[in-house]
Amino acid sequence: MRSIRIPLNLYKGRIEMKDALRFSNFVHFFERGGITAIFHALSREVIFVNNADLTNIRNRLSHVSFSDINDETMDYLIQKKLVVSSDADEKEDLEVLQKSILQHPCIDTLYLLLTNSCNFACTYCFFEGSYSGPKEKIMNMTKKMAISAVRQFAGFFKKACGYSDFYPYESSVVFYGGEPLINVDIFFATVEEVETLKESGVLPKNLAMNINTNGSLITREIATFCAKHNIEVDVSLDGYRSVHDACRVWRGGNNRGTFDDVMRGVAILKEVGAKTCISCTVSEKNVEELPAIFNWFLDGAGVCNVGFNPLLNSHQYKINDPSYSSKVAQAMIECFKIARERGIYEARMMRKVRAFVDGTIYDRDCCGCGKQVVILPNGRIGVCHAYSGTGEFFVNPDSDFDPFEHPFWKEWSRRSPLNMPKCYDCKALTICGGGCPHNADLNNGSIWEIDEGFCVHAKDTLTWLIWDLYDQAK
Repeated sequence: MRSIRIPLNLYKGRIEMKDALRFSNFVHFFERGGITAIFHALSREVIFVNNADLTNIRNRLSHVSFSDINDETMDYLIQKKLVVSSDADEKEDLEVLQKSILQHPCIDTLYLLLTNSCNFACTYCFFEGSYSGPKEKIMNMTKKMAISAVRQFAGFFKKACGYSDFYPYESSVVFYGGEPLINVDIFFATVEEVETLKESGVLPKNLAMNINTNGSLITREIATFCAKHNIEVDVSLDGYRSVHDACRVWRGGNNRGTFDDVMRGVAILKEVGAKTCISCTVSEKNVEELPAIFNWFLDGAGVCNVGFNPLLNSHQYKINDPSYSSKVAQAMIECFKIARERGIYEARMMRKVRAFVDGTIYDRDCCGCGKQVVILPNGRIGVCHAYSGTGEFFVNPDSDFDPFEHPFWKEWSRRSPLNMPKCYDCKALTICGGGCPHNADLNNGSIWEIDEGFCVHAKDTLTWLIWDLYDQAK
């Protein structure tokens, strides 16, 4: 663990400073109950001092008083760059991190939108909300197009990563929609093609496959196929019946809820041993019940692989509760506590926890930032499926299409808080990931703007992590 706690009784002695010193520009202070955490946003180093000792440190730095601080303590603060020379140019420290992260496209993820059709009419639908006007006609991806897309992706993967039986990072083919199982025959055929490319060494053998589904069309045949090919089935389920049916209803079904049909699909998946994950959209309807819902997922639905997805604004749906982001942050922290106690992995929180604990840089929250291609049923290829409806950041590829040289992918690959001056003074700079570029664009006019909702989540999570560290160390 990179986070350090200095004993509170370490500060003794008297020394005179020759050089003018100050706290680093990347230092942030967190105060609780007479204790202050001094945290460095780049290194994630943190020490805890009582407020009297913090006053002594500040006095030492300002040469007001030298009575209650010693050389050993100051040397430690300097070593950890919590304290720096007054004329220090800290841009170099930031530049070192900028050079360590992805600054160019590295394609290792494919989103295949098998159809733009869906049998549900969810009130907050991410895909439907991508349309700023009338939706285009219903279209299913053809087998020829799907196979071509997978082979094209294999070429991108080879250029970015080379051939290897084992790829050391997360990489995947994601089947998406609409509801992808509406086009189930093409799903089957495309999976078989991916397996062929993996067996022949064109794609790495550990390349994952996922399908995002509402769960209502799952049959024993589909579930068995997914189990055979080790496909993770991500089923959208927002909670127990009353919560789920508040937003997830049948298309043309007079607002009839879908809970029973989804749970039938989940039961089939579990019965055949398919890898099953619940994908829970955290809406204004369920955010205040989220810890109870999480326990129900584990005990009632019997699924231990759960992912929480905060709601995003779209062209068709707007979040009305001004406190929504704070509620989500606190609810997900409570769910993480449950997960930790029960040995369950929840990806969204754990990405930030790992960055804090292991000292890794969590530089982007979205694969769209230089790591994925998205292919629509009509064959257009783009950066992010949130733009499926408007067509922005999508192109009509020709035989010479190369995302590594295309301005869309080159720009998005640089989209990280570490490259965004507005984020440089943020306490959560290296654990945030920058949230959703589309959300920032929709709300504020550019992918380079801040995604305020995720910003709140990152800051609240960091504050909790710091004090959880302190409580664990006491």
